[in-house]
Amino acid sequence: MARTVFVLGAGASREGGAPLMNDFLDVAEELLHQKRVGNAAEHFELVLRARDSLQAVHSKAILNVRNLESVFGAFEMGRMLRRCGSLDVKDIEKLRTAMRAVITTTLEQSLDFRPQERRVLPPRPYDEFVGLVTDAQQSAAADVEVISFNYDVALDYAFHFSSVPLDYGLQDSDAPQTKGIPYAKLHGSGNWVLCQHCSSVQPLNLGAFFTRSNWQLAMVDKAKPVRLNIEQALGGLKHCDQPCTAEALIVPPTWNKAEYGNVIASVWRRAAKEMSEAENIVVIGYSLPPTDQFFQYLFGLGCVGPRLLRRFLVCDPDAAVEGRFRELLAPAVTDGFEHFRGVFSACLGNIRDRLRIPASGR
Repeated sequence: MARTVFVLGAGASREGGAPLMNDFLDVAEELLHQKRVGNAAEHFELVLRARDSLQAVHSKAILNVRNLESVFGAFEMGRMLRRCGSLDVKDIEKLRTAMRAVITTTLEQSLDFRPQERRVLPPRPYDEFVGLVTDAQQSAAADVEVISFNYDVALDYAFHFSSVPLDYGLQDSDAPQTKGIPYAKLHGSGNWVLCQHCSSVQPLNLGAFFTRSNWQLAMVDKAKPVRLNIEQALGGLKHCDQPCTAEALIVPPTWNKAEYGNVIASVWRRAAKEMSEAENIVVIGYSLPPTDQFFQYLFGLGCVGPRLLRRFLVCDPDAAVEGRFRELLAPAVTDGFEHFRGVFSACLGNIRDRLRIPASGR
């Protein structure tokens, strides 16, 4: 039972260097021009060429070709219709794999892991957030669940850095699968792959990853951020006595999630169950875009439960976000609703105050 549920969107990783939906592809294009995408260059070129070809749509319709969600959605529809701008069918079939490579590589090249002495700190402000979560477990806000729309492993690393185990909820079970913090990544993760035999999701354990790899901390330039290149290790994962897929499990942030239902439905069910038992829900860096029917249905159907939802806190610098959430929430919930206009780090104090979470003094 989670009395407090944190919901993280792309804005939660913004301070750590990750792009938002509206500038993601611009950042990807700049990385390609800077020759920072390695072996993924061909994937980047295909995705950007496909995005540019979508501009022809504007002669008869409106499509936001700068927004990652909008472009990925167009690619998914194009794959079903076997037509996407001026691309031929062979390139259209390659788009899903290419888009996954662009997403994971862009995040790896954007997130700033911070060197300090002979260790590497998580991207800001995830180390502070982990402190908040662990303090909450010792307070009146005990039983904490984290739900994320993000693909990156910034928070995963922050928990690993603080020696806090995680439970991804990758299998249906009434009992926790581990003693870790329940952490539901609704859109997949940069450290998850699929077994090619049984189609079960296999996470790359960060502890095992760092045991096998070496960031060569003695050689790290302390004036520059460190990049966590985790995708290269995915090909080494095995299950059912055979190699897993070598690409990260990325669920499109679009309308087309149905085919992933059998793969990570347990994660979605866990998230819905925890929201139904929550007394506090805290949304950080998720703007509830009007196109996101997924969260609206997940929240609407999942939040029905025996407990009174006392507080619904939203942390986002965009003033328009408040109105979107007020339209989502029933009158009985709006009494406990607050919108804090600020970035992730600036809202941590407000969250502590409202949930009465004392600092541990670490």
